Amino acid sequence: MKSSPEAYFFQIATDLLCIVALDGTIQCVNPAFEQALGYNNEELLNQPLWAFVDADERASTQAKLAQLASEASEGDFETRYCCKDGTWKWLAWRAIVILETAGIYVWARDITHDRTKHAPGGQIGPKRDRSAIPYPTELLDLNHRLQQELDERNRIEAALRISQQRFSGIVEIAEDAIISINAAQNITLFNQGAEKIFGYTASEVLGQPLDLLLPLRSVVAHRLHVQDFGEAAYRARQMGDRRSIFGRRKDGSEFPAEASISRLELGNEKIFTVILRDITDRQQVERMKDEFISVVSHELRTPLTSIHGSLGMLASGLLSADSPRGKRLLQIAVESTDRLVRLINDILDIERIESGKISMEKQSCYVADLSQQAIEVMQPLADAAGVTLSLSVVNVQLWADPDRILQTLTNLLSNAIKFSASGSTVWLNAEIAKPEQLPLIPETPDALYLSPYTQLLFSVKDQGRGIPADKLDKIFERFQQVDASDSRNHEGTGLGLAICRSIVQQHSGQIWVNSTLGEGSTFYFTLPLSHLDEFPLPDVAPTGALVLVCDDDPSIRAVLKTLLEQHNYQVITVANGQDAIAQAIAQRPDVILLDLLMPKMNGWQVLAVLREQPETQDIPILICSICPPSTETASDLGFVDWVGKPLDESALFQSLRQALATPAKQIRVLVIEDDADLAQVLRTLFEQQGIDTFHASTGREAIRLSQQLKPDLLVLDLGLPGGDGFTVVDWLRQHNILHSVPLVIYSAKDLNEADRDRLRLGQTEFLTKGRVTPQEFEHRVMGLLQRMTQRRKGG
Repeated sequence: MKSSPEAYFFQIATDLLCIVALDGTIQCVNPAFEQALGYNNEELLNQPLWAFVDADERASTQAKLAQLASEASEGDFETRYCCKDGTWKWLAWRAIVILETAGIYVWARDITHDRTKHAPGGQIGPKRDRSAIPYPTELLDLNHRLQQELDERNRIEAALRISQQRFSGIVEIAEDAIISINAAQNITLFNQGAEKIFGYTASEVLGQPLDLLLPLRSVVAHRLHVQDFGEAAYRARQMGDRRSIFGRRKDGSEFPAEASISRLELGNEKIFTVILRDITDRQQVERMKDEFISVVSHELRTPLTSIHGSLGMLASGLLSADSPRGKRLLQIAVESTDRLVRLINDILDIERIESGKISMEKQSCYVADLSQQAIEVMQPLADAAGVTLSLSVVNVQLWADPDRILQTLTNLLSNAIKFSASGSTVWLNAEIAKPEQLPLIPETPDALYLSPYTQLLFSVKDQGRGIPADKLDKIFERFQQVDASDSRNHEGTGLGLAICRSIVQQHSGQIWVNSTLGEGSTFYFTLPLSHLDEFPLPDVAPTGALVLVCDDDPSIRAVLKTLLEQHNYQVITVANGQDAIAQAIAQRPDVILLDLLMPKMNGWQVLAVLREQPETQDIPILICSICPPSTETASDLGFVDWVGKPLDESALFQSLRQALATPAKQIRVLVIEDDADLAQVLRTLFEQQGIDTFHASTGREAIRLSQQLKPDLLVLDLGLPGGDGFTVVDWLRQHNILHSVPLVIYSAKDLNEADRDRLRLGQTEFLTKGRVTPQEFEHRVMGLLQRMTQRRKGG
């Protein structure tokens, strides 16, 4: 076997080769197999091929080999293989069954790394053990020797046939091109891998000169190289030894390649064998990597230089921060920081989304709400640019990740605003798509035209400069800009549209652009709607305000409680004035419904005490009594309205709406954040809006202040000392009032759907640190407070 073609091929092959019995046990491996996995020949032989496979994949690998053996077919599969040193490698396998030899011939490539290491040669196969044969007589001995020679000749011929079949099977399953030439440099072997790479069939090239596969400019140099190699002392040269190797396909196109060449001398005949790999894809990836590093390096260093320079001059005392130049330097530092944060966020986003590390946390959400939030976030940028934003959307419910769809909308709006002239308009529309509005898509089972009412079509239209036709297909690629100066002039990273495409594709949608130079562009994307989502759903009643009902009549308390809860108000009932005062101080309700005629302490006395207490003096109070009001005005007496008994339901809710329309109670926000600097930034944002803001830096302190203050809104970080954010929320859920407090989760952690479900209280927003700018944070949170106020007004 040592001098057979099989052993020779095993010696020079750089990929992993092995022969497996039909039952899956390893019969023979090449040196590259041993080198790649770290096991020696003895450790591998007679072991099942799946013995070294990841435990989760052993059954499927065994089943695959059994199927190939039973069907006498060939197939491809991938497995994670354990090396002797405990590391893992991903191997791409190709196997073919040869029934004549009762074997499965397997070829594998290490796809964990770009290159396969070349292993040194070694002898394979067991040595034969010959036995001495006794003979009784010369005749018997002669007959026996003749029979032995005949048997040996038959055995050698059978072994040669098997060896040739093995060699043929291994060569054919290799994806690399394996080409042999004779001393005249005419092709004598051309495998299936070579057919795929070069585009020729074996019958077209066998007997033809090697020049057929080479660029014309390289023919002479290659012929001289083969001649020199034939006379050299060494017999093999590994892949990558030569820097510039190019092949020429049947259609005349050229491609870069990596090749190893070896020489076999059989008597006076020299045979050269080349194993060649097309590295077009690898070079493209390397170019993309180099471009990525170049762009990111530039985009990181530019704002860092601006930040360092601006802050350095201010810190040195050369300029005062209050001077016009000093203020401009601070503005440059802030803008450069924003640019840096956007770049880092965009890089993290696109890598996580495309790698599947971020799953879309889909939930039911309204298109109108998402679109309005996007407009609110982008309004300051539009105002600064002098651009008008126009919104027209259909009010349907969507099953999507609201944060990611909002990110897509804001990215598209941001681009439209940046490239629009002052005085122009940017339109955001959403409608049920008609078939003629959708792009042509392949007729495959996963991408057919759907019915006219199953696609929601978003569009963002601008009146900007437009996009050239040759850029339309590339604009959604990473770091692609319409103009090279866009990154500098418009502070873009070139990743925004790539992120949009990834998000839309994760939602089973499509994204594209139509554009006319000088007139503007319209970006479209679709999201699928389920059958039940085709029609607008009725408004869902919001979570209501907290009402304290004070009446000594239990039947009236019961009626009021039932009536108010039917309208989604939260209700606390008490039977006397002392309890009303105590509950008002403890619970801080949004409005108090107060009876006048009560024993021991009447309604007027309760009203006077409530107006004297700092905790309750701003709570709106409705008088609910059988007695008619006096001639004095309600404001002079300290209440906002009078509701007579027996109750008029319409008048009651009208009075409640009036009481809550302009709530006198100051909004309270509790910021729960262990980073003092960030907490100060958030407090400043709220206090500029006239909102009372309090701060807790630990989980324990958050629970104590929440119970003491009864805040209207919580802003919660998850990583806290003394009990994390999940612990705080678990405690709040047990509280009779705080279990429905509005909540903003503001954390750097990426949350899955289970985490979000565990963190929801009342209205809950999820914002990610770094991904949301302070301005966007302010818009989102103030929008939440505004919606809370509107819902209270709605009664």
